[in-house]
Amino acid sequence: MEELRETLGAQHVFIHTKVGSLYKGDALEGHTEWEAFFQDVMDHFEAPTAVVTGSLIVKRLSYVNACLSAFTLFDQQLPVQWNEVEVELRKKGFNFYVTPSQLVEVTSEREFAREHYVRGLVLNLIQPVIDQLGKETGLPAKLFWTHLAYAVDGHYKRMYKRMGAEWQARVWDDYTYITSEVPAELFGMKRNPFQMEFDQVEHPVLEGEHVRIRKVCCYNHCLPENFYCHTCPKHTHDSRMTQIQHAFA
Repeated sequence: MEELRETLGAQHVFIHTKVGSLYKGDALEGHTEWEAFFQDVMDHFEAPTAVVTGSLIVKRLSYVNACLSAFTLFDQQLPVQWNEVEVELRKKGFNFYVTPSQLVEVTSEREFAREHYVRGLVLNLIQPVIDQLGKETGLPAKLFWTHLAYAVDGHYKRMYKRMGAEWQARVWDDYTYITSEVPAELFGMKRNPFQMEFDQVEHPVLEGEHVRIRKVCCYNHCLPENFYCHTCPKHTHDSRMTQIQHAFA
């Protein structure tokens, strides 16, 4: 359990027996407290517009990667219904809380459990948030899916690199399933949105490492810090390399 807690904590997901007065997760899908929640996020991030706020909500939706980590590495299923999750704002994103009793161990045949779990993750957790943010911002669903695809792609590739050989096969199998085998119909789209490839460049400081480039800007530069992510597609090659080198100086 401690290893699971540590892994989830890295994604800002915490297992608590009792949680204080926070937003219920279904605020994210517009069921309760939506207006108050969205305004709180906008104020907390100091975002100038609803468009910037909506983009950053999806970019910082780390609960999705936590669900995937728990399933792939621990055969544990976190809730994929927002009304079973509690949310609080933190400095640069969100903390998510679940109770120990909400974790469900995978006991059925794993491929069947994976298909069922990913279906719930898409239909009950991700799609309602994207639908609600689309209504609020007018942004196309594709932009939100692209943010999530970037996050999931990077998350699985990082997991693969840090795992030993005995676990790499499982990590890669789940990654392949999510990005290549889940049918597009589940998303209501012509193509599985996780089936994206991202350009990358060599890291200017870390030997053997690469920097993956986002396909769309997240609008982080619209916040008061006026800071472009080093992965932003708006960078030139030189400006990207300079920013990274300064960060390591």
